[in-house]
Amino acid sequence: MLAFDVENDYYSVDKGRKKRQTNLIQCAATNGTDTVVARDEALSDMLHELSIHGQIVGATLVAHNGWYADVPWIRRTHPYFPYNQGETMALGYLMDENQSLSLKNLCMKYLPDIKDWKDGINSDPNSDEFASYNAEDAVRTMQLYRYLLEQLGERALLVPRIIMPGMLALGACSTRGIYISPDAIRVADEFYTTKISTVLNRLQSEHGIDSPTRRQVVGNVLLADGHILGLTEKGRLSTSKGTLARLKKTPLVSDLQEFNALNKAYTAYVVRYKKISESGDGRSHAPYSIIRTDGDKKSGANKGTVTGRTSNSDQQLPRDKILRAFFSAPTGYRLVGADYNALQFRTAAWVAGEQGLIEHFQRDPGFDPHTFFASILYGKPERDVTPDERQIAKSANFGLLFMAQPGTLVDYVFKTTGRVVSFGEATRIYNLWHATYPDFARHYKKVWEELVEYGYVESFTGRRRHFPGFGPGQLPGKLPRWQRQAALREAVNFQMGQAPESDITQIALAKCHQEGLPLNGFVHDSITFEFSESIPIDLIHYCMCVYPHIYLQEAFGVNFDMPLRIEIK
Repeated sequence: MLAFDVENDYYSVDKGRKKRQTNLIQCAATNGTDTVVARDEALSDMLHELSIHGQIVGATLVAHNGWYADVPWIRRTHPYFPYNQGETMALGYLMDENQSLSLKNLCMKYLPDIKDWKDGINSDPNSDEFASYNAEDAVRTMQLYRYLLEQLGERALLVPRIIMPGMLALGACSTRGIYISPDAIRVADEFYTTKISTVLNRLQSEHGIDSPTRRQVVGNVLLADGHILGLTEKGRLSTSKGTLARLKKTPLVSDLQEFNALNKAYTAYVVRYKKISESGDGRSHAPYSIIRTDGDKKSGANKGTVTGRTSNSDQQLPRDKILRAFFSAPTGYRLVGADYNALQFRTAAWVAGEQGLIEHFQRDPGFDPHTFFASILYGKPERDVTPDERQIAKSANFGLLFMAQPGTLVDYVFKTTGRVVSFGEATRIYNLWHATYPDFARHYKKVWEELVEYGYVESFTGRRRHFPGFGPGQLPGKLPRWQRQAALREAVNFQMGQAPESDITQIALAKCHQEGLPLNGFVHDSITFEFSESIPIDLIHYCMCVYPHIYLQEAFGVNFDMPLRIEIK
């Protein structure tokens, strides 16, 4: 086992200004007893030796944030350098996903008598002090790794069995990237500029607003139009999206809302992806995260999540046909998406032991829970359920699955469908849903008991979600009611939905990568590929629908016997 840490000239000063650099200048490595630091001519030799020990000798290479920072830097000059299999940031994340994940903070929290050694980072890069600081990083990484392995026990297996393979596959997605269609950009640019120009002309000619982005101007016109506005924290008139939504729908309000929506879409998507299309290779090479990486601002990755889901805000488009056409494939290739069908509903039913749903899915892997509940809700055969009825049932299914109450169900249905249901109708839906699926409510009680006793809930692979104010020595009963309810909702969502969804999709993603499939995108329960030849549907189906069952049984002893289904487009 070897722990290593690299340093680079991340910032240099040029004419009084900080200039970002990414040149390696030094590396420290330790086996826990002896520590070596190399720079200049010896640096390349050390990296070569580490590579041999990792790939040929089979030694475990340990680093802190190596996957997002150290190794990508190294691979610029040593492209075959292996990714480290020991990752202290990932282990720290498994210990407590809410805590700071910087090496210093983790060491000072978990290792006895550790004092802050990070002042050495400000030393001259050619000095002994800087070399000592670098060596200390490597030594502390080794010590922390050994401690966290012992504390986590079998839960530490999540790192080499799911998190690391998932990171490697996500790296392949980012490297290949998604091609941005110039034709789709041109169509969207013309569409949005025309629509925005039309609304701007109307705002100017009919309402006297030349600059709808100037909030004070807009606020004064709204006041003159008879609307009552609140004030922001700075004492200015509030013209936010929420404020406009609460105002009476006059032509002025409608025009402002239309402009804001169009302008936001244009600047957030059209302008942004137009720049990508016209630069580099014309592809979006978005960074992904599985774990939080807020302890290292140099990584360039997203901050990640606390639920195990991946984070990638750079490749998410709204459900708009014009905008979604941005993601495409160059001539001679096809962009192919494989989406899981009702994955969270399947995992939730299995985790909660909801026998009715489990039997439906096992009898028919293509079972549609939304049409099924709509038929019960509206008292008609499934074949007669309308699209609107199914959509309302779908919103009810997902809202109530994660503990919506009748009042919040009214809001959720409106938010997701644009349909209005009364409180009385929402109450009827609530009661009917729980009567149809009684095992969910019983499982919610188990989740609450687990939360109160331990302060966390755990998924079937050992992922945990911690909640402040709960656990040994805590008095959750003294927390405000809304806080208790929010914690229970998050705990239920994590244990039944997000954590198992993350495990299954990342196992499938890693298998797709191992099989050499041309990955280029991933969002929650959807994987995209770019094929130049025929689409290997059987292989994709095996990787996503068959292999996760095999892997969960072999790697974690979990008999997940709920059938999986995907739709390939």
